[in-house]
Amino acid sequence: GVATVPSVALTELAVRGGLRVFEAAGFVADAGVGAGRLHLAWNPERLEVDVDGVPVVVDFAPIDRWFGAATLDLAWDATASLRFGLRARASRFSLETAHRRDDAIVEDTESFVNLDAALFVRVVAWRSSPNPETLR
Repeated sequence: GVATVPSVALTELAVRGGLRVFEAAGFVADAGVGAGRLHLAWNPERLEVDVDGVPVVVDFAPIDRWFGAATLDLAWDATASLRFGLRARASRFSLETAHRRDDAIVEDTESFVNLDAALFVRVVAWRSSPNPETLR
């Protein structure tokens, strides 16, 4: 019975680090970890829902949580300045939740894992050379 469907915006600020774990014949694998702060905000922030003829106001307060993440990049260097790859990332965070179980509302803290993958192309327009002869 709600005309407006709420949407959620997710913003994160993180510190990440990584290292090369494999490199051969133009193929590379990089692994990384990160940690940061996650911010969830809803639009609209408040809805009125009709429950059996009784209006119930639902507030969607913003949520801020810490999270941890791990990444794995698998890539192929087509040329010295062009790389194609696949990046997989898993992040974990916890939220306080409320679920209906029979006739009771049960509140708990649950952990969630977010998995995502992306194809990428990296183009490096300029690359410095370690050869002093090319610096003239």
